[in-house]
This record gives sequence, C-alpha cells and structure tokens, in this order.
Amino acid sequence: MSAIITTMGTIKAVHGANPGPASGITYDVEVNLDGIGKVVAQGVVPHHQRWPDIVDTVAANIGDRVAVEIIGKAMHFAIAETASVTECP
Repeated sequence: MSAIITTMGTIKAVHGANPGPASGITYDVEVNLDGIGKVVAQGVVPHHQRWPDIVDTVAANIGDRVAVEIIGKAMHFAIAETASVTECP
C-alpha cells in the first residue's frame, strides 16, 4: 500500500476559456517535493467532480494555493472552481 503525502501547490497557469466549460479548463501547478525541489505539473484538473459543461465554470486564479495529495505516483489536486453567475437582465 502506498503512503499518502499531503502538501500544497501554487497555480502557475490557467488554460482554456474562462469562464467556459469545465472540461476545457486545465492548470499548471507548481509543487515543492521533498528531496526533489519544485516540480510543475502541467495540464492538471481538479480531482473532484466538476461542473457539467452546460454551466460556465470560473477557473481558479493564478497564484491560488491548492492542496495536493500524492498517492504512489499519482497527484490529486484540490482546485476550487465556481459556477459563473450573472445577473438576469
């Protein structure tokens, strides 16, 4: 069984339409790994269920801190996204 390592990362880039469909939004996240140093994971998505594509999603911001769990060779990112809401005319 793999150990679970919990650490933090920083969003360095946001890719895709913002706001836009969640499936089109990805992130580059910098993670500081013990014994290795800073590593940038590119094109990652949140590990949790995202908004359906019929809802425009607002991406997290560059500079936001995110929780990262490392299980074996897999990284899981807790990136907060919100639904785009606008006032009705």
